Amino acid sequence: MTQKRRISRLEASLAAKQKFYSWLKQAKLTGGFIPYWEKERTGPLLPPEWLIDEEARFLWHLVNDVNFVIWPYVDANYELRSLVHVALDGVLRQIARPDSSGVFVPVCPIPEFAARLGQYLCERFQVIWEEALSLLAAIEEISRTYLEGEDILFDDSRGAMDTATANLRETADMCSAIAQWLSLEAATFAVEAFSSQHPMVKAKVEQLVNVSRVEALPSTATRGQLIEALNCAWPDLLHN
Repeated sequence: MTQKRRISRLEASLAAKQKFYSWLKQAKLTGGFIPYWEKERTGPLLPPEWLIDEEARFLWHLVNDVNFVIWPYVDANYELRSLVHVALDGVLRQIARPDSSGVFVPVCPIPEFAARLGQYLCERFQVIWEEALSLLAAIEEISRTYLEGEDILFDDSRGAMDTATANLRETADMCSAIAQWLSLEAATFAVEAFSSQHPMVKAKVEQLVNVSRVEALPSTATRGQLIEALNCAWPDLLHN
């Protein structure tokens, strides 16, 4: 490839990215991801003049994929968190009583059944909590790494995620108190543990990115390129 052709391809790629960021800005003005998608699904979703560039196609798919994944996640965890919260409230009233100021303090001895149920619920909620924090951290990392700090979430997606996290944090506070009263030292509900280098965060980033890479493959991709991309996105897919 000649130097002139390399420069031409680089300029074309930069122009495609500029058009991508212009699209993202305009798309976010539609009022949210749901209104945007309802509007765009009736017309062409891939502007051909700039999505010819593979990197621009990848970014377009990445934005859509990350916003899509928020909604079923939030809905599923809203129901699950509500169920766990009600159950934890029941446990709380068996292992603690409000003092004169209304603050719950543990009773002694703690009923054995309530202790076992409290331990089970705290362990199950810890899984929900870690999933939420790792997804949130993965979204922030993707925004920083691939979108130059621009929030990858539309306003409604961000609002739904923030509300879900706030609700989960309330349940985490209850779990922390119950775990302390039941001496469950293994139960932790700290936010600080989920940095960009946390294994769960890295795994979520890689999964979302690799799926978008598959979707952005050009029609001219070879069989080897397709298999390699599929292996990255779904390592077990071709081995079952």
